[in-house]
Amino acid sequence: FSLVRAADGTSMAGSFSWSGDTMTFMPSGGLAQGTQYRATVARTARDVAGNAVADSRTWSFTTASTVTSTPFAAAIETGTPRAGTYSRLAANDNAFYEVRSTTSGTRTSSWYGRFSGVSRDLTGLRVTYAGRNSVSCAQTISIWRPATATWVQVDARTVGSTEVTVDRSVTGALSDLVSTTGELRVRVQCTSMSTSFVSRGDLLRITYTR
Repeated sequence: FSLVRAADGTSMAGSFSWSGDTMTFMPSGGLAQGTQYRATVARTARDVAGNAVADSRTWSFTTASTVTSTPFAAAIETGTPRAGTYSRLAANDNAFYEVRSTTSGTRTSSWYGRFSGVSRDLTGLRVTYAGRNSVSCAQTISIWRPATATWVQVDARTVGSTEVTVDRSVTGALSDLVSTTGELRVRVQCTSMSTSFVSRGDLLRITYTR
């Protein structure tokens, strides 16, 4: 048995173990992310009776990679801009993207960050948002589902003037949350029944495995 890095043929050292008729190969030090490898069982492999395999067997696989992304743009659904741009959402550094709520009826601020280049083959997804509001309001974090043109809620809580960090794993059919062009949208919405407010986003980030 051999395992090599496909790009340059470098052999991967490791150890073997058996469970019944299943062999497990454990690479020393693990494998690199997002890298293609080629495994081979040679014709010299034999069973306990000494019979050789009919032919060699080779297959390839690519390891998963973890990607962290911040928005390339932001859009306001409800409310008006107050200060900053999407670039302020790239780090948790007290530089805020600010949106004023509406001023009548149920006061609402609603905006979303746009992420590009997201793989539709993602197998894991986390959303991280850090922000605060000038007054306490009912905050929800949601992800856009293009196929049904609906927002899928991933978190709900009351957030006031103290900054709160939301860090949520997203479950379900994750590929449904990515457009055919590789865009994913995360919305931050807050509502107050009687008091106008300002929504202040400090960090918005997604982390996914592909």
